[in-house]
Amino acid sequence: QAPAAKPRGKLYHWKGYCVVQEMSTAKNVGLCIIFLLCMLVSLQFADASAMSRDIVHGVVGYNELNSATPRFRLWNDSTANFTAELNAQSVGTDGSADLSWVVLRPNHERDEIVMVTLDQSNDVNVQVMNSTRQWGNLLEVSSDVSNSAYRAFDVAVEDVSGDVLIVYENSSSAANNGAAYRIWNGTAFSPEYALSTVLANSPIRWIQLKPRTGSDDIMALAHNNVGDLYSVLWNGTGFDTEHNVTLSASTASNTAEHFSFAWEQSGQGLVAYGSAIDFVYRTFSLTAPYWSNEATIALSNGLHSTRLCSDMYSDYIGIIVQDGGNDVNVRMWDGTVILGGSPTEELTTEPRGANNVNIDCAWY
Repeated sequence: QAPAAKPRGKLYHWKGYCVVQEMSTAKNVGLCIIFLLCMLVSLQFADASAMSRDIVHGVVGYNELNSATPRFRLWNDSTANFTAELNAQSVGTDGSADLSWVVLRPNHERDEIVMVTLDQSNDVNVQVMNSTRQWGNLLEVSSDVSNSAYRAFDVAVEDVSGDVLIVYENSSSAANNGAAYRIWNGTAFSPEYALSTVLANSPIRWIQLKPRTGSDDIMALAHNNVGDLYSVLWNGTGFDTEHNVTLSASTASNTAEHFSFAWEQSGQGLVAYGSAIDFVYRTFSLTAPYWSNEATIALSNGLHSTRLCSDMYSDYIGIIVQDGGNDVNVRMWDGTVILGGSPTEELTTEPRGANNVNIDCAWY
């Protein structure tokens, strides 16, 4: 494999408490990254600069205590400020259906932002903000997530078509090993379809979706209640089981979100996760044999948190991890190997939450 191009971006990594960082790219697109360590509040910012610039440039969504109504504020570059607090559509009864998770995804093909929430009644709801800043098309896609403390759903937008893929747990039963999914095409939701895994029967606790730039491919990862980690490729029309794999049947934890996937600019991929007290990684290729064997880096403790971030101009991928001893390490993947010369391990970080991550990285 030819040496990867040098990255054009700069890598930021954070650890510890709430951090707000505002920055711009070469196109002067505003990007706000907010990390919040609070069990009672979930918050996410959607950069909507790809939408029409006279509509809205960003939306931040969050929840409040004893409320089943998602809150949001709009960001506009022309005023360089957020609006007053506004309400999306209610998803249940205040006090019993308070939100545990909020995820926002902007659509670069249509003037819309998709919000997916998981509440303490174990329901997953989807709603869409249109070009007039109105929320509509509210749909409860699941009423039977096993535990709302874990984000058993995700949403991603296909890069070419703009179709939206929503994957979620729809059964708390220990007698199944799958999830479900729907497609939003800008007008309507598809019927519900089943996503069967090859894992042992157990409820899904974590789901991640990672879209690939320049295609409609989306990598899906699912982690279940007994510590199994599964991955399968969405190819724009369906899940391609030829590319699926059980990454591990004995990960470091059945509760921690210790895994992550990122795409290289060339179309290859990198996945990382914890096993025992090792940091484990594999590469992914769209051509056979698709997944590499495991490679490991020894840690002092079991892995608790992992985040990977891709440089859009190269095959470089930033890596940041936190282990059970609250040690944080940073590495860099160059498209072929993990480079040496990484920063010294940070030994004095704040621990992650009981079910959330407090580290991340981003290129700018």
